[in-house]
Amino acid sequence: MIFDRNGAVQGDAIVHAPNTAPFTILQTGFYYVSFHTTVSPLGTANFPLSILIYLQLQGTPVPGTGARDTFQSALETNIYSFSQIIEITSTPATLNVIGEGGNFLYSDTSITIHKLSDLS
Repeated sequence: MIFDRNGAVQGDAIVHAPNTAPFTILQTGFYYVSFHTTVSPLGTANFPLSILIYLQLQGTPVPGTGARDTFQSALETNIYSFSQIIEITSTPATLNVIGEGGNFLYSDTSITIHKLSDLS
């Protein structure tokens, strides 16, 4: 998913270029990731339409972040959200939010990434 702008940023552990998908983590440690979006299927979709949204770290799905819904018509919307603590053991590390399953629109999308601590 594409994130069009950045909110408040403190420090240099997390990097994101506006209008791109990936977030780059530049420091090892434990991070808290929170995500929220609203999804609507495109009117031209084939129904039922099952959409899955999840966090990906270095190309691998992060357990506990998958959110799925099956739309029965173009008139439906659904809120997807997840939060998870992840461990970054080597850098740079790339985080992406992946949406798959068909054609859909997303809005009111936000992600918050907080560094909790260094690795011990």
